[in-house]
Amino acid sequence: MKIACRKQRSLRRRGLQREAQRGFTLVEMMIALTVGLVMMGGIMQIFVSSKQSYNMSDALSGVQENGRVAMDILAQGIRAAGYQGCADPASIPAVAIADNPPTTNLFQNAIRGFETTLAGWAPADLVAIQDDAIDGTDVLSIQHASNLGIALTSDMATSAAAIQVGSNADGFAAGDVLFISDCDTVDIFRATAVAGGGPVTIAHATSQNSSDNLSKPYGTGALVMRYQFNTYFIRDTGRTNAGGEQILGLFQRDVAGNVTELVEGIESMQILYGERSATSGLVRFVPGDTADLDMTEVVSLRIGLLLYSVGPALDSDNALTFAMPGVDVEPVGTAGAVLTHPKDRRLRRAFVTTINLRNRS
Repeated sequence: MKIACRKQRSLRRRGLQREAQRGFTLVEMMIALTVGLVMMGGIMQIFVSSKQSYNMSDALSGVQENGRVAMDILAQGIRAAGYQGCADPASIPAVAIADNPPTTNLFQNAIRGFETTLAGWAPADLVAIQDDAIDGTDVLSIQHASNLGIALTSDMATSAAAIQVGSNADGFAAGDVLFISDCDTVDIFRATAVAGGGPVTIAHATSQNSSDNLSKPYGTGALVMRYQFNTYFIRDTGRTNAGGEQILGLFQRDVAGNVTELVEGIESMQILYGERSATSGLVRFVPGDTADLDMTEVVSLRIGLLLYSVGPALDSDNALTFAMPGVDVEPVGTAGAVLTHPKDRRLRRAFVTTINLRNRS
C-alpha cells in the first residue's frame, strides 16, 4: 500500500515537472510578437514625429534669424543713403575732386535700383556683378559717408594743406575715397598719403585728385569720413545642401570691388521705390525700372526677401505662393507666373517691410 502511494506521488511530481517545462504555444508567441510590434511602431512614430518637429522648428528659427539679420543690414544702409555729415545733401552738394570719383552727384546717386534684367547697365561697378546676380531678383546700390566721423585737430592753413585728425580709427589708407564735411561744405577726395599715429596727417595731392585744393580750408569742427558705396544682390553661394540643392544668399559689393556674402538662404529680393510727388506730396511705390521714376524724390523703399531653409524641413513639396512687393513668387509650373520657386521640401518665408530714408526731407 505504501509502495503504491509513493508511486502515485512520484507520478504526480513528474507530471508537474513536465507541465512546468512546457514552452509558449504558437498563439501565445504570435500575440506577444504582435504586441511588441505595435509598441515598436508607436515608439518609431513618436521618434519620427519628434524628429520632424525638431527639423521644422530648427528650420523656422534659422529662416527667421536670417531674415532679421538681412533686413537689419539693408535697413541700416538704406537709412544712411545720401548721408554726408551734418550738411543737407539736398541743398549742399558734395564737390568731388577725386580722380575717377564713384559719384559726381551724391544726392542724385545716393540710392539706385535695378531690375534683374540688368539691361542697359552702364556703371562699371554694376556691370561687374551682372554675371553673378540671380535672374528674377532686384539689385540695390547705396552711397553715403561712414557714420564714424573723425574730427580735425587743427584748422587747415590753406585749402591745399594736409588734413590733421585725432586718430585713424577707421583705418584710412592711401587711395581711399574720403569725405571731409562740416555743416556748410562737403568735399570728396582721394587720400594720397596717411601718416602718423596721433595726430594723423592725410594728404590729398594731385597724383590722385583733379586738384589739391578742397573747396575751402576746413576747421576743427569738420569731420573726415570714409566713402561707402555698397551694392546688394542675390547670387549663388557656391555651396549645396546634403541633397545637392543650390544655396543662394545676399551679397554685398563695396566701392573697392570686394564681394562679401552677408546672409545665406535668401532666394529672392524684390523692391519698390516710394517716390513722393512734387505737386501732391503723395507717395507712389513703383519698380526700379519705371520710366518716369525720379530717384531724387524717393523717400522710402518697400523691400521683400524670400528666405528658405538650407535643408529640407517639410514632409511634402512646397507649393505655396508668396506675396512680395509688386509680384507673387509662385511654385514652378504655375500658369502665367512671373516669378517662380522650385517645388522642393525647403521651408520658405517672405519678409516684407518699408524703410524710410533719413536724409530726404
